Amino acid sequence: MMLAGLMNSFGPLIGPIIAGYTSITNWHWMFWIALILAGSNWPMLMFLPETFAPVILRGLELERGPVSGTNPARRNMQELVNVALTRPMRMFAEPLVLFSDLILVYQYSIYYLYFEAYQIIFEGPYNMSLGEVALMLLPVGVGGILAMFIFLWYDHFLQKSKASGKSWAQQEEYRRLPLACVGGPLYPISLFWLGWTARPSIHWSIPALSGVVFGIGIDLTFMALNNYVTDAYGIYSASALASSVFSRNIAAALLIPLGTYRMYNVLGVPWACSLLGFVCIILSPIPFAFIKYGPQLRNRSNFCQRIEKRREGA
Repeated sequence: MMLAGLMNSFGPLIGPIIAGYTSITNWHWMFWIALILAGSNWPMLMFLPETFAPVILRGLELERGPVSGTNPARRNMQELVNVALTRPMRMFAEPLVLFSDLILVYQYSIYYLYFEAYQIIFEGPYNMSLGEVALMLLPVGVGGILAMFIFLWYDHFLQKSKASGKSWAQQEEYRRLPLACVGGPLYPISLFWLGWTARPSIHWSIPALSGVVFGIGIDLTFMALNNYVTDAYGIYSASALASSVFSRNIAAALLIPLGTYRMYNVLGVPWACSLLGFVCIILSPIPFAFIKYGPQLRNRSNFCQRIEKRREGA
């Protein structure tokens, strides 16, 4: 999950940087490069082993014949509808999933919004080209790398605390959520920093460095909340995480392109960033609430209780 979080912040950075330099020569190259990257990844998928137990068992059943008295093909269609299509939607009724999604969707919406907002912030006031504007996103990647080391340090600290018998280290919520408690407040800090320092009288490096704080915050929050949801929902975690991915992509595809330029042009850079920061402040207490009320929420969840029964029966 740590590497997935790092790639989740680094991956989107590559597109604007490549597009910033290729679009001024031939716009076709943006699509050729995307095709090359996708094509180079495809062979790796051919050798990626399946590790999800229900899928492995289903494959064995199709190969050796049904063991439960039902038609495997018909059951596969039922599972496609019930598991792949409707379960992620039903997961929105889970408070842990809903509020985790709310944080991640909003924070990644800001990240995607940056791809347009940075052009407004840096191109005019600092007279930068599109390629140079895209390079201003690199500090976000630096922050992601720093977040990875923070994650490793906390995991080591947690294991030592468990070994020494510290009571707090035995609680499920403290395995993941403290990093989200740290990462959440970093968002408004980075937004206020960016908004109120981006002006011609201040060197461009000062607002650009806010991306380091933003990168740390986005990766710590992503890794902490996704790991927490994965631990809580076990075999149902793919459906829980799918709801987050679906929501993030909808926001990135529909809401952000329609509102970014208008918001920054109407409010101006300082207050547009401040508005986003104030909403982040409102959302920041959610991981703290999970630490306090997480056990009760998991006890009330049908999905979590099924996982507990499976563990007890194992």
